[in-house]
Amino acid sequence: MNGEIPGRKFGEGSFPMTTWVLPALLFLAVLAVYSRTGTFSYVNLDDPFRVARNPHVLSGLSWDNLRWAITSRESADSYPLTWISFQLVAHGFGPGAGPQHLANVLLHAINGVLVFHLFKSMTGRAGLSAVVAGLFALHPLHVESVAWVSGRKDVLSTLFWLLALQAYVHFARSARLQSYMLVTLCFLLGLTAKAMLVTLPATLLILDFWPLERFKNPVNGVITLADAWKLLHEKFPLIMVAGLGSLYTLDAQSGVGAIYTWAELPLSLRLANAATAAVDYLGKLCWPAKLAIFYPHPGFRISLPLALLGMVLIAGLSLLAWRLRRQRPYLLAGWLWLGLTLLPVIGLVQIGAQAMAWGSQEATDWLGVRPRAFFLGWSMVLAACAFLSYRQVGYWRETRSVFEHAEQVTEQNWMAHMTLGRLHLQNREFAQAAKEFRAASEGTPSLKGGRGALGIALMGMGRNAEALEAFRTEYAKDPRDSSVNLCLGILHMAQDHPLASLPYLRTAAETHEANVLELERVEFQALLWLARARRRLGQYKTARGALRRAQQLEPHSRVVAEELDRPDPMAADVNR
Repeated sequence: MNGEIPGRKFGEGSFPMTTWVLPALLFLAVLAVYSRTGTFSYVNLDDPFRVARNPHVLSGLSWDNLRWAITSRESADSYPLTWISFQLVAHGFGPGAGPQHLANVLLHAINGVLVFHLFKSMTGRAGLSAVVAGLFALHPLHVESVAWVSGRKDVLSTLFWLLALQAYVHFARSARLQSYMLVTLCFLLGLTAKAMLVTLPATLLILDFWPLERFKNPVNGVITLADAWKLLHEKFPLIMVAGLGSLYTLDAQSGVGAIYTWAELPLSLRLANAATAAVDYLGKLCWPAKLAIFYPHPGFRISLPLALLGMVLIAGLSLLAWRLRRQRPYLLAGWLWLGLTLLPVIGLVQIGAQAMAWGSQEATDWLGVRPRAFFLGWSMVLAACAFLSYRQVGYWRETRSVFEHAEQVTEQNWMAHMTLGRLHLQNREFAQAAKEFRAASEGTPSLKGGRGALGIALMGMGRNAEALEAFRTEYAKDPRDSSVNLCLGILHMAQDHPLASLPYLRTAAETHEANVLELERVEFQALLWLARARRRLGQYKTARGALRRAQQLEPHSRVVAEELDRPDPMAADVNR
């Protein structure tokens, strides 16, 4: 049978064991690890835009919302099926975070069962398939995709990815057109959940190599160029679909500025970072420690010796897998599979662990280890994974806990510092906020918004002179940013310099694109403060004009109404 290795099997002889017991145990294990996420809140990274503050999602399913989900290009990764899944949960269970979290858990549990059935159908080895599925479902590297509501795109796309692979196994054995059409349909649906599934055609070629062994001629077992070309030609329709999906994603990301230019990140830096990141990822796969919601790009701080060491290690492992491709094809298949998941970082991680499962089985057979002892050992590994995942899940209960953990396990994590700083600002904890913002801006000097956020915290502490310096530093990065101009205008007003505030407040009222400090109602606030500055300068007519513009933005504002009701002193209106 394809993918089999010599030696006794465990769990293959009992129909209930292979069909129901192992998948049921895996499903329950996932629920035990992740079910408490039903009490967790949204995280202030992507969740507000995707669900928590998105009226197209919170209002549930409707024709208008479906149209928006299909046509939206508001972010670099707007995927229709993912939007619709958010809408479906909100429609049935309300706007809370709990149901959205549990939907992720349910999808991940189903995916774990699908992995088991996929490998069992390809290899006939229920026990080893359970090991692979257990590593997939319980490894801590998957916690982010499940415990984060915004990880829906990962678990949902994985569902259709696995269904496509299962349909392909049927096609490889039957050559039925219906099976190939089902592969294509699942591929298309997966792309609408997350476009990074473009690697599917290459994944199918890996399955052809092992465990399906379609590269070998069934008569003499020899791999020929003609057979390889036939298998590649078979994938052409899927490759075309993948190409269109890639073009769509690149267009969407470039349209919102989500792609770094070659000047910002040169090729040498990208290669060096890729090598170190791959080695770091392999390390976390074997020893899952220091996992975080966000890993800052090291930029030009990257270690060249470490990057070279990573390249040598990757090349060495690749050469070893290639040398052993005939005796142990699962090693090359697992290595290539893992490499595909690393390229686009799609989250389909631990399935590459089939090399570990099959390799350990072969080693124990050679050593004469009993099958029950072998699977007892793997059970202990999976129990350890479940424990570590359960502990990692706990960090995701709220925004503060997940970013405090990220701050502890990473270095110079500007995202963690900025997010925690904003939380302190919301609680009016200005000293703590200033500490976080200063750490973010000093650790990453090119960071946009860091010095400006520090200025807001310093204003809250009454340290206006330091705040002014911070805002001026931020202003130099983008003189047209509306939020920075608004803060500079307000600060000048606080220092009783209305004339100096005018150019900043005018710019804030007229510029609507950039808002690096993510302030709300910038135009309205700018017009309100502009009116106050005009009044101090005796320009009462123009002050009323600014107030009327503000009233058009917020017709029911009591502040504007009170300002308009104030009588103007009998003074000349000097327009500037």
